[in-house]
Amino acid sequence: MALAWASTSQKNGNVTFVACTRDNKPVVLKLDGSSILWEPSCYQGDGTELRRNITFRATDSIAQQLQEMEHGLENSCIKDGAVKCKISIDKVRVYDTSNNRTEPPATWRGTDCHVVIQVRGKWATRTQSGLCLEVTDIQLLARVEQPSPFTPC
Repeated sequence: MALAWASTSQKNGNVTFVACTRDNKPVVLKLDGSSILWEPSCYQGDGTELRRNITFRATDSIAQQLQEMEHGLENSCIKDGAVKCKISIDKVRVYDTSNNRTEPPATWRGTDCHVVIQVRGKWATRTQSGLCLEVTDIQLLARVEQPSPFTPC
C-alpha cells in the first residue's frame, strides 16, 4: 500500500514537515533481530539532549521498504545496511526479553534488539529532503559478551 501524505504541512524554521499515513493509520515498521550500531547522539550536542539520532542494522526487507518510501527524496535514511532514526530518550518504551518494561541500557552500542519504528512523514528544506523515522519501542535482547582476546585460556 502506498503512503498517503497530509494535505497540510508544518513549518519550523527552514524545515517543512508533512505527515504520512497508510490506510488512515500510522506507518509502523518492525525491525526484528537488529543491533544498535552506535550510542544515541546529537550533532554538536553535549549529551543532555533528549531527542537523539540512533542507528540500527537493517534487514534487506526493511531497507527495501524504506527505499520505496523514499522515492523522490534527496536524502536516504539507509546507508551501508544501517537505518538512521530519531529516538526520544524520555519517551521511548523499553522492554526486556520477558516483555516487561525496563530502564534504558547504560550502554546502547552493540545491544541486540527488536525495534518498532514509526514513519512520521517527510521533512524538507530548500536543498534536502528525507523521511522522519521515530523509534517508539525497543525490546532489549540478552547481551552475549565476547571474551577479550587478552583473557588467558
